[in-house]
Amino acid sequence: MNPKACGWLALLAALIWPGAAPADTHAIVTSTRVYQDQETSVTFDYWVGADKSCRRTPGRRIITRQDLGIVWTIDLNARTYTVSPIEKSAVTPSLPRKPDRRKLWLDSYQPDFAWTIRDTGETKSCNGFDCRLFEATGEADFSEITARYWIYLAPGAPGGPAFHDYSVSQYREDRRMAALVRILDEHPASFCVYREETVEPAIAPTVRTRTWLTKIEEAAAPPATYELPPGIKRREGRGEDR
Repeated sequence: MNPKACGWLALLAALIWPGAAPADTHAIVTSTRVYQDQETSVTFDYWVGADKSCRRTPGRRIITRQDLGIVWTIDLNARTYTVSPIEKSAVTPSLPRKPDRRKLWLDSYQPDFAWTIRDTGETKSCNGFDCRLFEATGEADFSEITARYWIYLAPGAPGGPAFHDYSVSQYREDRRMAALVRILDEHPASFCVYREETVEPAIAPTVRTRTWLTKIEEAAAPPATYELPPGIKRREGRGEDR
């Protein structure tokens, strides 16, 4: 084989060799919620790339494009979408400002919990992952949360580091998830395989949730995963929380 042909083959091998480009992370999570003896269930299909992500549920997608600085919230049934900017990190310095009193009522649904977290040392296999059990209790005025988190701590799971970072980014601003965020922060590349939470709100019935990871892998995302579907129309308004 002549040197020119060898050069072309080497270039082709570099382009198609596994690992030449980072794979996306694909995860499937199912969650159930019991409220007043009524149980609802939803499955989340996540794709996480280097600078973009997509969360899919039946009839809805939320696409985060860090490269564009925006989030698209897509209603597939109505064939519409909204756009919202990616909010800056909470650690970014900013000048003090007066609170928006129109939004203060929302804070009543996000009590500032004081958390107690315990590493039980108990281990078991959850969906094929060897996990360790952490227990947490959050107490606030007239409200309480108790939670159990089965955490996969080993750093070598395919897709694990990306799913860890994505989970932390999603939970960081949710006070109800502060204990889980603290656990994940203390264990790089870890992720939660199974969790159960009991919430005792101030003026509402008890809420019980169970959430479990059924699949995680590194794979190439399907075409257009991080793009707007064709034929949908923009609707004015901000996208949903992420």
